[in-house]
Amino acid sequence: MKDRLLEDWAMTGEVTEEMKTEERIKKIESRLNEAQTKLARLIAGIRSIQQHLVQRLERLEELTSCRPTPGLTDANDGKLTDRSVVLN
Repeated sequence: MKDRLLEDWAMTGEVTEEMKTEERIKKIESRLNEAQTKLARLIAGIRSIQQHLVQRLERLEELTSCRPTPGLTDANDGKLTDRSVVLN
């Protein structure tokens, strides 16, 4: 009789421990999914910023190459000697 009770008690403890482990695994998987989502959003944001910066730089290059600023050209060859640009 006592042996049977001990076996039942031991089995209940094992089941509870397995459930705790499964719950921990589910929580870890959930946190991993959240972290992956946050990372994907961060990467998308970085790519968006990068794209905007490239477009802005291209626009600035177009503006500066089409209309040289007076006083920045060399008198001999007409090429720009100072490429510093002030951004608004």
